[in-house]
Amino acid sequence: CRCPAPYLCLPDLVRGVAIAETSYSCPDAVCASRGKLDEMSNVDITPEKYLEDLAPLLGQTGCIKSAHDVDKIISRMEDPNLLLVAKCILTGVIKATKAPSTLDKFMSCGGWAILNVWLENSMKKGEENYPFIIFLLDVSACMPVAGLC
Repeated sequence: CRCPAPYLCLPDLVRGVAIAETSYSCPDAVCASRGKLDEMSNVDITPEKYLEDLAPLLGQTGCIKSAHDVDKIISRMEDPNLLLVAKCILTGVIKATKAPSTLDKFMSCGGWAILNVWLENSMKKGEENYPFIIFLLDVSACMPVAGLC
């Protein structure tokens, strides 16, 4: 895998999404700025609150805790009203996940398709979100793709 080490930890995921508050280098300035996130939604969501809600599904490194938790992560990812901040956090969770059985289940349960939809939506003309596109491509490069065709 071409993913950089070390694994992301929960505080790093929070800092990675709160771009306006940090110079965190991974996940490569994922979510533009806090102001842009606020403009995209009238819902008050913070990375800290979203991570708190996800905590039962996450391991100590910010990864999906086990293959049994993949369905719950996928369910969250399928929400059509999912905000960019939540997409950034979930993408970071996927990137932090290294267990082959968990990644295989993620891929076979529709995770690949969801990441592709997010990528397509991030590339819409006039609405490009290059930092998020780069992050999605980086995560996609680390996914097991055997058997998807």
